[in-house]
Amino acid sequence: GILPARHDAARRTGLRPQRGIHHDGPLGIRHTNSHGLLPEAHKSTIRLDIPLNNNYYHVIPLRMEHHTRMPVPNISDLKSRLSGTKLDRWLSPALIALLLLVLHYFFIARFLDQFMHYDDSSWHVFMANFHMAGFDPLTYHVVTDWHMGYDILRHPLLAWLVWPLYAINSLLWQLTGANCVQFVCGALLFGCGYGSALLMRSILVRVVGTGRWTATLLTIFFLSFAYVMVSLIVPDHFCLSLFLLLLVIHQHATRSTVSTATQCLLYTLTAGVTLTNGVVVFLADVIFHGRDALRPRRLLAAYVLPTIFLLSSVLIFQRQTDSTTKWIKDNITKTEIVVENMLGESIQFHRKHILGDVLWHRPVIVRYLWWGSYAIETAYAIIFVLGMWYGRRERLLWLLAATLAFNVTLHILLGFAIDEVQIMTAHWAFVIPIATGYAVRRHKWLALPVLVITLYLLASNFYLLHRYLTWPLAK
Repeated sequence: GILPARHDAARRTGLRPQRGIHHDGPLGIRHTNSHGLLPEAHKSTIRLDIPLNNNYYHVIPLRMEHHTRMPVPNISDLKSRLSGTKLDRWLSPALIALLLLVLHYFFIARFLDQFMHYDDSSWHVFMANFHMAGFDPLTYHVVTDWHMGYDILRHPLLAWLVWPLYAINSLLWQLTGANCVQFVCGALLFGCGYGSALLMRSILVRVVGTGRWTATLLTIFFLSFAYVMVSLIVPDHFCLSLFLLLLVIHQHATRSTVSTATQCLLYTLTAGVTLTNGVVVFLADVIFHGRDALRPRRLLAAYVLPTIFLLSSVLIFQRQTDSTTKWIKDNITKTEIVVENMLGESIQFHRKHILGDVLWHRPVIVRYLWWGSYAIETAYAIIFVLGMWYGRRERLLWLLAATLAFNVTLHILLGFAIDEVQIMTAHWAFVIPIATGYAVRRHKWLALPVLVITLYLLASNFYLLHRYLTWPLAK
C-alpha cells in the first residue's frame, strides 16, 4: 500500500521517484526541469509526509537532486563573443590608439630637443627642417606666442580656438622651463585623430551596416592613407577639420533630425576652422532634411547670422596675405593630377621626393617607380566605385558624392591649390572607406582584398614616413 501512496505524493509534489539511483540511501527522488538532465546537479535533503489510509506516516529523509541545464557552446556563440562587447569595446579602439601614438611619437621625437631647449636659434633649426609637403607649422608658432598667425580669410576662428592651448602652454612653460608646445598640440591632434577614427567606425557600423570587425578594418584602411597619416600629426588645421567634418556627417546620418541650434554650432565651428568646409555642413542639412533645411528661420539662424559673424571677424582682423590659389602648368594635364596626386600620392607615398614641397624643388607630378603601385591604386579605385554604385540609394552616399564633387570642383576644375592637392586629403578622403563599406557589405569576400591593400599601405607608408622622420636634422 505504500507504493501507490508514494506515487500519489510524487504527483502532488512534482517529484519523480526512482529506486536504485543512490546506493547509499533508501530512496531517491529526481526532479527534472523542462530542459532535461545533465550531469551537474544541486543536491539537497527533504522530508516528505506520505498520506496512507487518512493517516500521516513520517517517512525517512529523501535525497533530491535538482538538475540545471548548462548551455552548450556552439560556433555562433563563440563568434558572437569574439565580436561582442567585452573584446570589441577595447581591442578595436586600442589598435587605433596604438597606431596614432606611434605616429605621434616619431614626429615629436624628431624636434623634441629644439623645444625642450627653446630659443630663437632652435626655432630657426626647426623651420629649416620642417618640410612636410605643403603643411605649415603655424599652430606651433601661434601656441608658442599667440597672434593671428593664420590666413584669417580661410580660417576665421582658428586662432581664437587654439588660444586655450596657448594659455596651457604658457603655464607649463613657467612650471617646467621648457616649451611644451609639441605635447600640448600633440594632445589636441591625438584627440581629434582618435575621435575621427571612432566617428568613422560608428558611421560604418550604425549607418552603412558593416560588421564591427569590418568597420575596424575599414577605419585602419583610412588611417593608413599617406596624407591622412601626415594630417594627423602635423601642427596644421587639417586634423581638426577632419574631425569636424566626420562629426557633421555622423550627426546627420545617425539622427532623425538635427536642431537649428546644433546646426548653427556645427556650421560656425566647421567654417570657422576652414571656411570652405561650411559648404559640406549645408549640403548635409539639405540632403538629410530636405525642404526643412531651406526654411527661412533655419537659414537665418543656422547660416546667415553665423556667416555674418565670420565675415565680421575677417574684416576686423584682416591682414595682408598672398593668394594661395595655384594654377596648373600648361604642360601638365588634370588627368595626371588626379592619377598621381589626388588618388595616388594622397593614399600612397611616392618613393622619390618623399613629402617634398612644390616650393622646395618638388615637381608637381612624380611617378611611381613600381607598376604594383598603380595596380594597388586601380584596386582600391574599383572597389570604391563599386561601393558608390551599391550605396547609390542611400542619403549618406549622396552626401559623400556631393562632398567629393565639391572638392573636385574646388581643387581640380577651379584650380585652388591644384599643384599640392594631396595636402587636402583630410577634407575628402573619408569618402573612400565609407563607400568601400557598401561594397564589402554586398560582397563579403571583398574584405580580403581590402585587408591586403591595408597591410600594404601600412607597411609602405609607415616605412617611408618613419625613414623621413628619423633622418638627421640639418643644423
